[in-house]
This record gives sequence, C-alpha cells and structure tokens, in this order.
Amino acid sequence: MPVRRVSPDCDMDHETNGKKPAAIYLRRSTDRQEKSLEDQRRDIHRYASEHGFAIVTEFADDGVSGTSGETRKGFLSMLEEARSPERTWHSILVWDIKRFGRMSSDEVGHYRWLFKQAGVNIIYTSEGFTGTSADKFLRFFKQEAARDESATLSKAVIRGLVSLADQGWWPGGKAPYGYDLGYLDQTGRVFQVVRYTDEGEKLILDPE
Repeated sequence: MPVRRVSPDCDMDHETNGKKPAAIYLRRSTDRQEKSLEDQRRDIHRYASEHGFAIVTEFADDGVSGTSGETRKGFLSMLEEARSPERTWHSILVWDIKRFGRMSSDEVGHYRWLFKQAGVNIIYTSEGFTGTSADKFLRFFKQEAARDESATLSKAVIRGLVSLADQGWWPGGKAPYGYDLGYLDQTGRVFQVVRYTDEGEKLILDPE
C-alpha cells in the first residue's frame, strides 16, 4: 500500500532553519519483515538530524516487493514529484540499498539516472558510504547481492507457501471475499486481524 505524508512543521518553499530539505522513502515487502517502516523512519530521522537535513515529505510502499520499480506506487509517485518543477526537496533519504529496491544494477542505475537528471541526490543512510569513488563499486556489489538474495528468498518463500497450503493454512495475499486474515502468536491466539476494503485499503484491526 503506497503512503505519502507531508510534514506540517516544515516550510516547503525554503530550506528549513538552514537545513537541507529532503524526502524520505520507506519500503518493506511483508507485514512480518523485521525492519518495519517505523524502524526505518526513526533511523532516517536520526540521520537527518545529525547531518543537517529537514524532512519535508515522505513516500512509502508497504507490503510491496522491491524487485521492480514499475509496480511500486509510492516509488513512482516520488519519481514523478522529483521531476516536477514545483519540487522543493533536493535529496532522498532511504535506509539502505535493499529498501530502495532489490532490482538489478542496470534497472537501479536507470532510476538513479532519472533522479540525478531531475537534480535529486539519493542517500543511503545506513550503508556507511564515504563519498569517495569507491562508493560506486561498493554500491554495485551490494545491489547485485540484494538482487541475488531476493531470488533465493523467493524460492524459500514458495516452498514455505506450498507447505502452508498442504497443512490447510492460507498461504498469503488477500483473503477471499467476505473473509479477514487472522495473525496468530506462538500460543495460537489471534493478535491481529487484517481486512481489505472494497476500495483496496488494508485495515489493521484489533481481534476484539
């Protein structure tokens, strides 16, 4: 589900209190992924505070694979705004290479070029890049590793889904019409209910 937020505390027409206006991009593939959107948001805000950035807007894709840029509404919305003459931010802060996308180096290079042509800089806040020429080589190898890891994970996920289906469990995705999804803890108790509305919105509900 794509998410877009604008900070109410920032003047989007000028640099805020001398800081550099920036957008942030968040992404996770599944509801159970370890690095949640909130974890990413908190770490990026800390980085921004330490490096002189003022976050003025946010784009996110929740529960969306990063193996392609064309299927991510939040990502595409960010690119569209980056190319708009009304854009007021100059950098994108993203937690790591995987969050930006598990695409091939060729596809990532294409999108990085589009952002660069628009005058937008992409900063990976947790990767420890130093700004030297060595960064491009490290970025290439990390990007390819992320792509390979995605392919390996996909095979493991498929095996897991088949196993769940064999045991009579719902293997994932939207529930059939008229049904909710119930998430169980280790004791077998339902701790969270996920419901999809007719408009496609995903609601996170208390079991009660």
